[in-house]
Order: sequence, then C-alpha cells, then structure tokens
Amino acid sequence: MTLRPVGRLGLRLSVIVTTYNQPRALTLVLAGLGRQSLGDFEVLIADDGSGPETAAVIAGHSARAPFPIRHVWHPDEGFRKCAVSNQAIQEAAGDYLIFFDGDCIPTRRCLEIHVRSARRDGYLAGGAVSLPRRFGERLTPELVSRGALDRVGTWWREVNKPQRLVVSRIP
Repeated sequence: MTLRPVGRLGLRLSVIVTTYNQPRALTLVLAGLGRQSLGDFEVLIADDGSGPETAAVIAGHSARAPFPIRHVWHPDEGFRKCAVSNQAIQEAAGDYLIFFDGDCIPTRRCLEIHVRSARRDGYLAGGAVSLPRRFGERLTPELVSRGALDRVGTWWREVNKPQRLVVSRIP
C-alpha cells in the first residue's frame, strides 16, 4: 500500500494503536481517528492477543474507514505489548509513527498537530486526559464522531488535567 506524504516534511504517516481485550475503547479510538483533519495515514492495531470480539471491531471498521487498517495480532501469552508494538512497527508503511494506547481517543486535530510539530530525527511526547467516569461511560462512537471531545463541556470541570484541554486549543 502506498501512503502519500503529508506536512512540510513530506512524512508518510502510520498510526499504531495498542490494544488488549477492550473492544469498546478501541471502537471509540477508531471513531476519533475517523474524523481527523489530516488525511493520508494508515492504522495498525497492535493486538496483544485479544479475542474474537476485538477482531470483529477491527474488521467492521476496516470495511468502512477512510484509511487502511491492519490488524497485527499475536497469541495471548501474557503481557507482551512491546513485542506486538515492534511487530507493528516493522509492518508500518510510514516513516513517521504515532502511537496510541487502545483507550486514548484522539481529538480532531491530533494527527495534524503531530505532523505540524514534527522534526527530523526527533520525537514528540503527547499527553492524555482521563475522562470523568460518568462521561466516559456515556461516550459513544457517534458522540466521538460528532466532536463531543473537541467542544468545551461541563465534563471539563471533572478531568484530571484541565490545563491540557485548554493548551490543546491554542493554535
């Protein structure tokens, strides 16, 4: 598969999402990736031995996603997240890799910000904001697709690191 270069550095972008038996969370992550402001990327799901429910989620999204999705899986033999991540890195077509844990939902401009901030021979470390439990339990792929995480809401008052939400809105 051929990825088109994006950004001022002409990067080919691969997104690697690690997961293990969290199909609901993975669905939300894929919904977030499905609404990115930046196109032309691939997604590799680095799966540390999940069962058929996770495989079904990946197959369903693969059929309708605006980007290619590949399921990189190995058998469940205990915690081997790093091994399956390395396998996904080897299979990635991109020369710039962005990593997500399987429960980190990207906002609309996440990949765009990464690519805009990228430097040759460098790396960026992002951060996560833990959602309030009640809000997270009510979150659906449809709400993610409609931008619920990109808008200011009452849930902002309950997050663990509200300054990250504010700073992420600054151009």
